[in-house]
Amino acid sequence: DGDISGRWAVIDENGRIDLNEAPWEMLAGLVRAIGRDETEAGALACHILAYRGAIDPRCPGFGGPLDGRLFAAPGQLAALSGTDPVLLAALMPHVPVHSGALGIDPGAASREALLAVPGHSPGLVDHFLARRAMRTAQGEDGAVYDVLPPSRYLTASPGEVFTIHAEAVLPGGAVQRVARVVRLTGEPQRPWRTLAWRSQPPRRLPVPR
Repeated sequence: DGDISGRWAVIDENGRIDLNEAPWEMLAGLVRAIGRDETEAGALACHILAYRGAIDPRCPGFGGPLDGRLFAAPGQLAALSGTDPVLLAALMPHVPVHSGALGIDPGAASREALLAVPGHSPGLVDHFLARRAMRTAQGEDGAVYDVLPPSRYLTASPGEVFTIHAEAVLPGGAVQRVARVVRLTGEPQRPWRTLAWRSQPPRRLPVPR
């Protein structure tokens, strides 16, 4: 648009692992999928459940507050014991707080989210993703659910909650990024509702060396 160039993406929140709803095994599986060991993965999953006021037998000593709390934003993970900047940066793309789903939709899920599902091996996930990409390129349903074994952690998305990412490169090279989380209402007078809005101050792209 004139001197401004940009790009945008729409992400189905049901392809990601909800911090407020996901069970211990999905949370621990995601931490393992991004490269952390079993002990660290289990501990962080317990800290997340404790924050929510939930109790799991795999979390001895993590009773959690009786009232419980909900994560208003993924960045609140930074307040939990056992997190670090590298871990947080790796988790952020995979942990929404608005989907309200216990599981994920494999048609919209990332490799890391799929690896978090109990019983999913890297070989199985990579085979599924290759089939999904091929079918999508052919204009067909990209989910190919028959490739994956039945699991209570896999569910079809209702197609209601999405994150819209937008990035604009401004004159002079500064980049502006914004993200809006919306819920589709199905109401003609108010077809969507904003759940969250995030923006970053404009910054300049690094100069190539």
